[in-house]
Amino acid sequence: SRGGNAMLNKWIGIGRLGKDTELKYLPTGTAVCNFSIACETSYKSGDEWKKQTFWGDVIFFGNRAESISKHLTKGSLVYIEGRLQTRSWDTAGGKKYKTEIIGNDIKFLSKSIDKTEEKSDSIPQETSGLEPF
Repeated sequence: SRGGNAMLNKWIGIGRLGKDTELKYLPTGTAVCNFSIACETSYKSGDEWKKQTFWGDVIFFGNRAESISKHLTKGSLVYIEGRLQTRSWDTAGGKKYKTEIIGNDIKFLSKSIDKTEEKSDSIPQETSGLEPF
């Protein structure tokens, strides 16, 4: 057994990439792909339906990271399974925290978008002033 009680840490979502992917390599040579994902939900408030968008930062490693970087761009629709991970660091203003989705599995739900094509205006725009969660 791995240290006692078993815990579950699983995140599943369908959404659109809020920006193009970023591919980097660790000093070990492992590929790392980062991107943001917008997942919309609807809820009823009185007699009208309202939309709420959840923004999450996603990270994939290895061969999958390279494939994602080649095939996905802003607006691509994806299904993702992964786990949540929070990291922290110290700054002059105090300790900062960030929760990210570490991807295990991804399914491309829309055709790949050529990076030279124009992007649709219907894609939600990421707001840079908001925290990811």
